[in-house]
Amino acid sequence: MTGVRSHWVCVTAGAILVLFGLIPKMSVVVASVPQFVLGGAGIVIFGMVMATGIKILAKVDPLLHSGILLATISAVALNAYFNGFKEAKKESGGEVTGQLGEGH
Repeated sequence: MTGVRSHWVCVTAGAILVLFGLIPKMSVVVASVPQFVLGGAGIVIFGMVMATGIKILAKVDPLLHSGILLATISAVALNAYFNGFKEAKKESGGEVTGQLGEGH
């Protein structure tokens, strides 16, 4: 992604973050960052990770590696099933009726 080939860059960045965590003044600075800024940064970071993953998967022959496709479909289906019904239970007071995510 970045083109940095040395693992020492990550080690140094991790050490700096640990040092920042041990300094109480730095926690005040981090806590003062608005949530909208953190949310925007999160969207950018996870978008970059997703784009890199798509580039990697585009190079793979899907017929030879059908396990990747099966795992992806299973993960999305399980996430929709459990999170959708969990939301429906909250809204309907315990009864789950109708389609996925709909509570009556």
